[in-house]
Amino acid sequence: MPFRNKLSILILIIMLSFQTVKSQIKFPTQQEFIEQSLECDTTIEVFTEHALLSYMDELGMKYVNFVMGQAKHESAHFKSDLFRNNNNLFGMVKAEKRITTAIGKRKGYALYPNWKASVLDYYYMQQQISVKHNTKKKYYAYIFKNYAKDPSYRKKMQKYIE
Repeated sequence: MPFRNKLSILILIIMLSFQTVKSQIKFPTQQEFIEQSLECDTTIEVFTEHALLSYMDELGMKYVNFVMGQAKHESAHFKSDLFRNNNNLFGMVKAEKRITTAIGKRKGYALYPNWKASVLDYYYMQQQISVKHNTKKKYYAYIFKNYAKDPSYRKKMQKYIE
């Protein structure tokens, strides 16, 4: 019996210690999360296609050719007003049900502080989608069904499928 009592006391001490540590963990607010997420590497803040590819690679973005195709299509080869005014490479609307790096909306689309925030937001979306749609085929099917309102989006994006 003395062993059981010592074991019980040890378990109680460990549990109390864990509760103390757990209560000291500070989870970031949405704003703190955005600020932490947007710490940009100043060596590639100026937008170029090469910088975009490098950043996608750094993030571990899946299906890079396809995502680059989406960026080109949605931003009219990086010349659209949406890209220039909202820093929005992908024609994304502001996410309401997942974490986002968007800082607001402009003309119905997500507004980002810089182009990297747009890429990071797409990455977060991709991670969320990939939980249920964990193969390339399922991911593309999801995108074609849910991403764009244009009925010919699939046809326009076919050339970018890896």
